[in-house]
Amino acid sequence: MQCGYSGSLTEFIDTNVPEIIKKLEKFVPDSGESQIRAWRDSINLLRRIVKVLADQHTQLLSEAFVILEYHVPLESRRIDALLLVRGSAIVVEFKGRQSAGQADIDQAAAYARDLRAYHRDCASLNTICFLVLTRYSGAPYVAGDTCVIGENALPSEVVSCVNANAPVPDLLGFLAEDSYQPLPSLIKAARELFSSGSLRRIHRAATATEPTLEVCSTIVHETAKLKRR
Repeated sequence: MQCGYSGSLTEFIDTNVPEIIKKLEKFVPDSGESQIRAWRDSINLLRRIVKVLADQHTQLLSEAFVILEYHVPLESRRIDALLLVRGSAIVVEFKGRQSAGQADIDQAAAYARDLRAYHRDCASLNTICFLVLTRYSGAPYVAGDTCVIGENALPSEVVSCVNANAPVPDLLGFLAEDSYQPLPSLIKAARELFSSGSLRRIHRAATATEPTLEVCSTIVHETAKLKRR
């Protein structure tokens, strides 16, 4: 199982909070009272936001999905909430604070970065990251790759991410076990290279690594040519 809860926005607001929390507790059996309280607060907040979305963008209820406690495969990290709308995957990380620390910003940005790099479906989606500060009432601002906002700004921000011309996202496909393909470990990569002659999963990072490799290669050849170290 990739998450604690998932469903359409319609199902989300029609399901009572204790039932959702029960599913999350089953998914994270060692959760304490503080975690359960945080879940309750974030679920109630999300439900209020979804009801606002219903007034602004009625079709969104049946065409969008919410995922709670998405477990990043092969790791211990879990994303508070993911919203899948036409054309976008929206990472939502909640913090009960008035201001964002650098660690909060980096945490949220890392979730979005890894989804962009390794999730199959995010190759065709605009992956956006919102750090929602429940005690912040100022204007939204961008810190690196993270958009820091207060809870009241989230509905309009979500609506702005919807691309009416994009297809409705496939929830089951997004949560499929083979949808997330991180880079293999060194040993696993070596075994795959010897058995198949290629590293198909590492191609996702090619656009990021090839420019660096080209620069390194140029330096090496230039150094050899000039007989330097």
